[in-house]
Parts: sequence; structure tokens; C-alpha cells
Amino acid sequence: MNIEIESLLLNNGASMIGFAKVEGLYKKPDFEYQKTEDYTTEIIDIPHYKTGISIILAYPKDVIKHISNFPTIRYYDAYYELNNKLDDLAAL
Repeated sequence: MNIEIESLLLNNGASMIGFAKVEGLYKKPDFEYQKTEDYTTEIIDIPHYKTGISIILAYPKDVIKHISNFPTIRYYDAYYELNNKLDDLAAL
């Protein structure tokens, strides 16, 4: 299954893909501790998946090359484009 997921993501523009075992990383939250009267608690529903997937997108080299002391407008534009692309890839 990992090979198919990796191929799908790479064929749709991902630079790299990583897989990691995440099963057992999350425990049920303990809400039994002392609370103040203005404290509100929302139920947290943490999914219990066995594997996590990292999707990596590289910044364009020409954008990185033009950064000197601080990020440029082109860097921020690329940042938003890459984040939108990550959203698209995650939805596949």
C-alpha cells in the first residue's frame, strides 16, 4: 500500500514522501485534574492510525537563491502556493 501512496503523491508533484509508525503515540487525555471555574473543555477526538505520512515539497531553487537577510515576497508567494499544494496532495 505504501508504494501505491508514494507513487500517487510523487506523480502529483510531491518532492519526497515519508512513512512512520504512529500507533500508540497518543493516549486518552486526562480531564480529571483541577479546573478553574472559567475553564471549558472540548472533547478531543484523536484518531488512532497505525501509520503517518509526511509529504515534502521543495521550495523552488530560484526563490531560495534570492533570499539574503530576510524572506522575499517571492518566498512568501511560494510559501502559500506550497501550502495549497500540500492541502491538495493530502486530499488525494
